[in-house]
Amino acid sequence: MRASEASAGLVLSTTSCSGPIEIDPFHCRALRSRKGLLTSGRLLDEAARRNGFRTRAWFVTLTYRDGVDWAPRQVSAMFNHLRAWCRARGVVFRAQWCLELTRRMRPHYHVIVWLPARLALPKADKRGWWPHGMTQTVVARSPVGYLAKYASKFTPDCMAAMPKGARVSGVSGLEPEAAREVRWWKAPAGARELLGGLADIRVAPGGRVDRVSGAFWRSPWRVTVDGGGRVFVQKVAEYTNAN
Repeated sequence: MRASEASAGLVLSTTSCSGPIEIDPFHCRALRSRKGLLTSGRLLDEAARRNGFRTRAWFVTLTYRDGVDWAPRQVSAMFNHLRAWCRARGVVFRAQWCLELTRRMRPHYHVIVWLPARLALPKADKRGWWPHGMTQTVVARSPVGYLAKYASKFTPDCMAAMPKGARVSGVSGLEPEAAREVRWWKAPAGARELLGGLADIRVAPGGRVDRVSGAFWRSPWRVTVDGGGRVFVQKVAEYTNAN
């Protein structure tokens, strides 16, 4: 296997490449999630500090009280409250969250919010923005360092244990160029190599396409799923990728 294939998240269960190769989809998801979390966090931090603005990052932990379970759209509803609070004060809403499991396998969220230094972030549970449990709100001295710490916990076992249908991270406030860069880093290495560093890489049937130039990268792998949900890839005939 070439380095570019390994970096795309292929995890072999066999050393032979003559036939279908079983991959671990949770390992692939962990790789993509780590890339997305770290890249978007770095870009949000850079944008907040641009032009010498005094910025303070806030680190928020959202936990569930006993008897309350995870459900979709809980964290997005909390983000809607935060977004409205920022809008009322005329500031750009820049924030990122990730989902983590406790040792008891209970989900909880970590959120970083970038604000002008003159503003203090309210406590989400006191405001009624997080009615599902408790929150802790502190100043984040090194927001990107916090994100790196939690990104390191995105492991295959962690992904497999996540609630069904749960997203593991989310971001708000990325500028268009920053969003393009995040998509670029999450694309397979072969697509990045072919399409170039300035490409706006999007998923397309059979591969990836640069939205700007129209250039297409055809994936060399065919993906199949068996009746038991196991995922396999098989190398297909070599394609000539051309603009």
